[in-house]
Amino acid sequence: MLLRMSSLPTISTSTAKPSSHATVRAGSGVMEVRGIERVRIPLPHGRQVRFRKVGTRAAQAISKVCLAAVGQVKDGTVDLVRIALGSVAPVPLRCRKTEDTLTGALLDESIIEQAKAALSKEIVPIDDIRSTKDYRLRVSLNLLEAHRPSGSVDHHASDALAGVHQLE
Repeated sequence: MLLRMSSLPTISTSTAKPSSHATVRAGSGVMEVRGIERVRIPLPHGRQVRFRKVGTRAAQAISKVCLAAVGQVKDGTVDLVRIALGSVAPVPLRCRKTEDTLTGALLDESIIEQAKAALSKEIVPIDDIRSTKDYRLRVSLNLLEAHRPSGSVDHHASDALAGVHQLE
């Protein structure tokens, strides 16, 4: 939801019947609903979505790190990018400085290194029972590199993207 403001068909708190769409906006406060019926996020043509959770199990375990990204590359240049990380700050974090580093740039190894430098200054991972801050930092940087949008000048990332959920 950090990457794109979306509407959610919800089930009303007063009845078990579906209610009208509730709009969720960052910073708008708590939305009281009984349950979410489904999430539909329209994806414009040409945009790619990446999601990766790193944890001890695929389900029912808190993430050590998770990444969600939306991107679009045109002629090897980053036209649009949105990156959010979880478990690397007190709340899920939209990585705007990293996005700014990538947007408008030719997607090559040097810009990926610059983006990793920006990301390492932007996140504030901690040590806790699940993981260490050093591990979370290293995984975050690896996820950024591995999940760059395809269509880049350097195509070796396509193997790293195998098995990643693409939502369309």
